[in-house]
Amino acid sequence: MTPLTFLRFCIVASIGTQLPASAHAWAAAAENCSNPVEALPSSTWQSITPPKNDVEVVYLGRIGWVGLNHIDAIRQALAHRKRSFFPWMMPQIVTVFPFSHALEAPENAAPLFYVNHSDTAAHIADLGPHEIHLLRLTPRGKVREIEVTSGASVFDFRPGFPSRREIPVSVNSLSNSIFSIQPKEHLTDGEYMIVLGPVAAGGFEFGVHCVEKSGPAKAR
Repeated sequence: MTPLTFLRFCIVASIGTQLPASAHAWAAAAENCSNPVEALPSSTWQSITPPKNDVEVVYLGRIGWVGLNHIDAIRQALAHRKRSFFPWMMPQIVTVFPFSHALEAPENAAPLFYVNHSDTAAHIADLGPHEIHLLRLTPRGKVREIEVTSGASVFDFRPGFPSRREIPVSVNSLSNSIFSIQPKEHLTDGEYMIVLGPVAAGGFEFGVHCVEKSGPAKAR
């Protein structure tokens, strides 16, 4: 077992959302991505068990409730380093996350997620809709990246996610401990992460494999 494989095993095991082998095959080959996803009645989402950690993000699949893996950034790096040679040009800062793809892939291009948090996660309960982000990650070999700055010069450079990487979402509060998240547009095949808060130091990963049914989306 390589060090990277061992690290991934530890992350999955630590949050208790590891899927059985049959589920991995199903996740890697979505078959019903054209099916619409509608809000579930309260009798259904109330069946979500209390989270083992402070916060969990789940969706309802054919095998029941499936939890998304939480991943943390492994480093930050500079992109477009050549801009540093020009006083008015600014390189972009990217946050790097481990692994080339997520384990879970909902069978839909507009998946509906439920965020379930405990009473101790006050920082989640107080979030406004504008602080909940759905981001598209860029695969780079064995890692994935997301830009955390925008603007090419000192005049428009600022912290924040580029608009081309952020997907608008609908956020609905369902109870004191559960709210739902759904993209307002269909997602293309690729790698995504839900970030709860203003900083992309960690988040809940998932993939969309609606066109490339043979496996995870290839790096673009």
